Formats: sequence, structure tokens, C-alpha cells
Amino acid sequence: MAKTTTVSRPGSGRSFRDIEKDILSRIACGDWPAGTKIPARTQLARDYCVAVATVERAVSGLLLKGALSANRTGTFVLESGDVRSSSGDFAAEETQRFAPPSFAESRSSAKVLGMIASLEMDPNEGDNLWCRSVIRALEQSFLPSGDGTVLCNIDRGPRTPTLSLMSAFEQVRSQGATVVVIIDIYAAYDAEEVAEFYTSGLANEIPTVLVASRTLRCPIPYVSSNLSYAGFLAVEHLLKQGVEELRFVAPQSGGWVEERIASAQEGVALYKRPEDILRIIRGNPTLPTVGTKASAVIEAAKDTTKKMIADGTLREGVIAANDVTARGILLAASEAGLSPGRDFLIVGVDDDPLSVEIGLSSVRPPWEDLGREADLLLRRVVRHQSAGMHVALRPQLIVRNSSRRPAGGERDER
Repeated sequence: MAKTTTVSRPGSGRSFRDIEKDILSRIACGDWPAGTKIPARTQLARDYCVAVATVERAVSGLLLKGALSANRTGTFVLESGDVRSSSGDFAAEETQRFAPPSFAESRSSAKVLGMIASLEMDPNEGDNLWCRSVIRALEQSFLPSGDGTVLCNIDRGPRTPTLSLMSAFEQVRSQGATVVVIIDIYAAYDAEEVAEFYTSGLANEIPTVLVASRTLRCPIPYVSSNLSYAGFLAVEHLLKQGVEELRFVAPQSGGWVEERIASAQEGVALYKRPEDILRIIRGNPTLPTVGTKASAVIEAAKDTTKKMIADGTLREGVIAANDVTARGILLAASEAGLSPGRDFLIVGVDDDPLSVEIGLSSVRPPWEDLGREADLLLRRVVRHQSAGMHVALRPQLIVRNSSRRPAGGERDER
């Protein structure tokens, strides 16, 4: 007689870790034996009385930890789960049972991590800050069980063409890399070159994982930050601060900008506010995303802000497309005698090192977590358990003085 599993309905307020524990308990007690296809995310969300996103986070964690495996037909319980406990929340016996294998256990050959990234000479420009954070976290996570790392910087300087993706891959392989992580592949290469790399089969010869700052469409396993959620977080916070008008300032163009704008618009709709309370203010002309220095973005943001000050629209709540844009806004506001928190509220995105110094509220991407999760995903690739897998990590809003009302909560109306 088939075993019947009764699903408890614990009510709202359950965290993703609670759901992880419950799923692990079902696997351990045999309710969901190896090979079982678990219910769809929407069904689990109804069973646990939580949002689908909460279930997705729990299942994603168990996929990474090796308790589950996913393919096009569904999500299944593995024959033997190798699960890493995060923050020590699982019971000791569960942690021991689901301990992650080292690379030495996964394969007999020496493990050298090859990393491919575009790092400009000036570490404060472009995408260097987040790429360098990912690289540091990758090395810290990889090296306890690996044998070393090698880095191929595809940025060869202003007078030297960028190293091709195929050449970069061959370079790290020639330096002994046995596993590879490519960081921000679409920032350096066009779709045609990336497609050529996909079809070359190189990623099948050496276990390869991508790390991206946004969602990709690709067959190679990758980890990304869901920064499209940043606009929603900023809108939610500013509305709770009592703002009635919102301005999204975007001097640059690009897919990531449009994603953040769309997310902000979704936030306005979710909170049932009129869509016209959010005004999108773009640069004129709009700067490209790739190849634009931070200094150029700051100057463009300053020019845009001066126009806003002149027509009286720098007020209430401002969302900057990124922290560099926010710095330009704050500089122009300061020159005009305006102060964030008093005359307007502002939130940026990226939480770069200067943000804490200037008191800028910002949406912090999980850069270090991306590096650690990439290492975990790479281990799964080595064990052939991650085909087509994508892990998306959510950012966190860090609230500072720039988006807090002064004592009493009243805005200066002078």
C-alpha cells in the first residue's frame, strides 16, 4: 500500500529555513524517498501558506546543498543529499548527513580555479568593485579544499583589444585550471561571441559556472543577483516614509536600467498608487552602460539634477539607478543648498564603499554571497548535478540618513 503523506499547514510567517527543515525531515523519514518528484512551487506555497518566492528560496537552497536535483521535468529528491548548512540552522545530525564534499572527494585530480573577468586598471571605475568582491569571496570559499587560483583579466588597457572569450578560456586552462568561473560575461562580450563559446563545447570539457549581475538566458549553470528587485525595495521604503511623488533618475541606458525601472513601477502598482506618481528622468543624451566612466555618470547626473532643481521637481522621493548616479545628484543638491533627509529622500543601488561615508541609503547586492554560491554551484557541476541550473540571490536595502525623515518626520518646507 502506497504511503500517504499529510502536509501540515503551519500558517503564514514561516521562513524559507523552516520550509528547508521540513523538506529535509520528509526526506530523512522516508516520506519523500530518493527519486520522488516534489510538488510544484505553487502547490508548496499553498501547503505552507507562504509566498511562492519563499518556497523558491527554500528549494533553491536545497538544490545547492544537494538534497534536490532539478531538470526540465521537475524537482526530485537525490539518491544521497550532500547539503551545506547555512548559519547552522539545521540539526547536527542533518548537517553531518548532508555535509558538502570537498573537491578532493569530487574528483581525484588537483583542483585549480580559473577565473575570467574584466578588471580595469582603476579599481574604482566600472564594474571592478563588484567583480573584485566576487573574486575575493570565490577564493576564500574555494581554497580550503582547492589547490590554487589563476585569473585572466580580459581588459588589456585602452590601447589593447579585449582578449577574446575563447582565448581567455584557453589561457586559464594552459595555466592549470581544472574548473572555471566567468564573471559578468555579457559586460565584456557581445551575444554572438558568447553563443560561439556555448557551441564550442569548452564548458563541457572543463566544469564552468557563470556569475552575473542580472538574469541571463544561457544553458550554462550560473549565479546572479536579482537586482531587478532593487527598484521595488526603494519604492517600498520611500512610500513607507510618506513620500507622495517619486523620481527615478537614470542617466545611463541598458537592460539593467530598464529592469530597475520596471521593478519600481511594479512597486507602485503593488502598493495601489497611481502610476503617475513615479516619473522617469533620463539623461540627455543618455550614456551607454558599457564603457562609461564613473566620472561621466556623475557629471550627467549633476546636469540632470540641476534641471530638476530649476523646475522644482527635486523633492519627495528620488531613486537613483545606481550609487554613482546618486553621488551626482547629491553633489548638485549640495551646491544648491539642498540636503537629503530634509529637502528630499534618496535611495541608490549597489551600496559601493562611498555610500556609507556619505550616508546614502542603498540597495546592497549580495556580491560576496555570489562568490560563495558560485563555488557551491561549481561543486555541483563537478558532480553532474546542476544542468541548466540558475541561482538568483536577492539584494538588501541598507537604510541611512539620506532616506530618513528628520526627528518628527516633517519635511522642511522652506
